[in-house]
Amino acid sequence: MEAHKIMSLCRYFRIRNNADSLYMTEVGVSGGRVDLMVVDLRTHEVIGYEVKISREDFLNDKKWPSYTPYFNRFYFATLPGVIRKGELPLEIGHIRAQKRSPLRK
Repeated sequence: MEAHKIMSLCRYFRIRNNADSLYMTEVGVSGGRVDLMVVDLRTHEVIGYEVKISREDFLNDKKWPSYTPYFNRFYFATLPGVIRKGELPLEIGHIRAQKRSPLRK
């Protein structure tokens, strides 16, 4: 993914975007691909983000639990209403985005 699209995703989902971090998209993990991986170069934390654009997308994804051991923190980034309260384990974060698409020109 191009750098400007990564920056747009970070802004859209309010993911901290700073010069002390390394950002990578579609990173191979445990037989699948995590959408965004951030390595904080100061704290050495590895953070995974899985973007879900619809409820069906979330419900059909059976691979994400195998990704979590590879990250210090793991989040879903979605539009409002994609994931319902109580559907995620307590250790998994959930970021709800604004309604406007970050990738539109």
